[in-house]
Amino acid sequence: MLFLIAFLFPTLAAVLGPKPISSVELTLSTRGTTKTLTVSATRAVVDINGAKQSQKITPEQWKKLLDQINALDLPRLHILESPTDRSAVDAAYNATLRVTTPQRRYETASFDHPNPPKQLVALLRTLVESAPKAAREEFR
Repeated sequence: MLFLIAFLFPTLAAVLGPKPISSVELTLSTRGTTKTLTVSATRAVVDINGAKQSQKITPEQWKKLLDQINALDLPRLHILESPTDRSAVDAAYNATLRVTTPQRRYETASFDHPNPPKQLVALLRTLVESAPKAAREEFR
């Protein structure tokens, strides 16, 4: 009986509803440059090669991000395919998206920036709009 409960619990937890999100992070990298945008419930932090900027985000911005994240199938995030592979020859930034919950981190496979899998377009647009204004262009 205990085995059955232990086996079914993760499946039931996945079915019971959206997971609480701790943060969402977009990382862009190419030779010599790494750009990271991390957004949590209260702050957006940009790190470009070690130079950091941050700003508060509104509850409305966080809710919009959560709504878009919860529309995704997080356990299958890693199988979304990049429509192009220009980052393989340094013609585009290599990008990854990470969604962190208290229990787990979900991560996409690498994709070209600014050409993500179509399922991520709206979320990435909203994520970038959460960044400090001076840094937004770095992620467009």
